Amino acid sequence: MMEAIGGAGAVVSGFDSENASLPLALTDAAATSRLYGGPEKARLRANLAKEPLAMNNHNRGTPPAAFASNAALAKTFAVLSTNVDRAGKPFASSVESRDGGHLYAVQWHPEKNAYEAGEDTDGTPHEAINHSRDAVAATFSLASAFVDAARASTQTFKSAADREARLTYHCSPVATFYPGFVSTYLFPKNWTGAEPACPREWPWPFAAAE
Repeated sequence: MMEAIGGAGAVVSGFDSENASLPLALTDAAATSRLYGGPEKARLRANLAKEPLAMNNHNRGTPPAAFASNAALAKTFAVLSTNVDRAGKPFASSVESRDGGHLYAVQWHPEKNAYEAGEDTDGTPHEAINHSRDAVAATFSLASAFVDAARASTQTFKSAADREARLTYHCSPVATFYPGFVSTYLFPKNWTGAEPACPREWPWPFAAAE
């Protein structure tokens, strides 16, 4: 997203942020943001700022300074949080669009707190993921923000059967990438969404119960 809006130079390599859970350094914009803002999310902000809830797993990112020097990024995004890697190199870790639109980006992995608990062969956690109550609450707060944004869409499917054909309920997760990912859904490389991604395991509409 940063490259699409700010150009190829908006994202740089060389960050030492693999497998690290960190607290967020929230900016002043966070308190009034759509992602973290409002009185109902005061506890979330406090937890994110003081606890290592944000799991990072990257070596590329966008420096905070780029949002000032790059006109397209500065116009489009407000920076909600920053972090520094192990070497003290800063990166933007949460942003959202300034115009009230629904562009959001986080450099950390909120989904991992609730859903990734892979173990190495000796039984130790494969990744440094925080699974505390506050960490899982952060997962679902961001998930709710994402779904709230999706609800703003006015697009619809042509029919119930058209919608059903594109749901993942037919798809079976695999453990191909365990322990980095506990389970994974694999879709055809060139899938366009025009056809079901997985073979149907049950008919539509539902057959009458016998």
